[in-house]
Amino acid sequence: MMRSVAFIIFSIAVVALLLKLSWWQINRADEKQRLQSQIHHRQQTVITDLAQLPIEPLWHSITLEGEFDNQHPILLDNQLYRGRPGYHLYLPFMSQQQRVLVNIGWIAAPPYREILPTLPQLNGHQIIHGVIAPAQQLLQFKPDAADGQWPLRVQNIGLDWLTQQLQQPLLPWVIQISASSPIALIQTWQPVVMGPKKTLWLCDAVVFISHRGSFALFMVVTQGADSMKKYQLLLVVAAVFALPIIIAKLMLHQQWYQGGVTNRGQLLQPAVTVTEFAMPQTWQLIYWLPPTCDERCQGALFNLRQVPQAVGADSQRLHSLVLVANQSTIPAALLQGLDQRKVDASLQQQLTQLEYGLTTIYIADPHGNMLMAYPLVAGEEAILMQGKDVLRDLKRLLKVSKIG
Repeated sequence: MMRSVAFIIFSIAVVALLLKLSWWQINRADEKQRLQSQIHHRQQTVITDLAQLPIEPLWHSITLEGEFDNQHPILLDNQLYRGRPGYHLYLPFMSQQQRVLVNIGWIAAPPYREILPTLPQLNGHQIIHGVIAPAQQLLQFKPDAADGQWPLRVQNIGLDWLTQQLQQPLLPWVIQISASSPIALIQTWQPVVMGPKKTLWLCDAVVFISHRGSFALFMVVTQGADSMKKYQLLLVVAAVFALPIIIAKLMLHQQWYQGGVTNRGQLLQPAVTVTEFAMPQTWQLIYWLPPTCDERCQGALFNLRQVPQAVGADSQRLHSLVLVANQSTIPAALLQGLDQRKVDASLQQQLTQLEYGLTTIYIADPHGNMLMAYPLVAGEEAILMQGKDVLRDLKRLLKVSKIG
């Protein structure tokens, strides 16, 4: 008898602990929801004057003019992208007689630790667009070495410490550059690592409650079966095993659960329809050709040539299209083998208003719906990696497509 009572008390304590852990996860989801709402609200306001900063500047959009300090690059160490080690490149940006660190994006690390990556040189007057964000601070057991050597490789973006190394004051936050910016590298930074509602946090919490709680409750009921009538025991056991199924059904019906993301490009939600791009039974890779073609532009043209060939048997279902402005002076050799279409100012304006702008490769379906975006990247490795990403996404789309 005493053993049964002790087991019941223990089981109740375990269920209470599991419930507390589950509600902790749900509370974290609520916190992320509030942060996401705050970020969305503040990004509607664009700051252009540092003298007019709000009391709480974090998460506001910002546009500044100035120059980068290419002599003092900072490499934030231990940044992974698709399993490959690399760095986040930070550069001081001088604007309105103040300095702020700008996260340009991810750059791959060379195979040997002693070798530093080749960094882009962002010279001359620049206009940057981005989001004001807190500096990244992670657990660090050993302070960064202050050897005076640049680029400076660091484990954290400690603004006070970096101010001492630069011997120049820095603003107390950083700018995460927009993915659509012409100078942006690969963008891996996210203000919220996982979404608040349509991620596995809430799903894990509810499943954690139902399965662990149900198991503990079943054990309690089983131990106390001698003191219950048979039909009561049967009802309780049935309810215990039906509860997870009911909750799972409710989660699916209410769309609380969203499976893992497998696409490599940026999904346009909702899709943008451009009727001029409709091409029956054919998917398209679309790219707007700028007046001058830099490394990123040439990389885009390279991928537009290579991806349709790499698709294999489905190559007839895919078409690459380069949009050319009337005043374009790009040498014909760069466009060899690519279909070109002259576009007017109204279509150019329509494309400019897209979330990722003109410096992007887009995937469009046969109805002219622009579904996915791939902001341009620089560097041979990054360009090749982006081509593989486009190819992977296209193969999946062509496999499941019923319209082309």
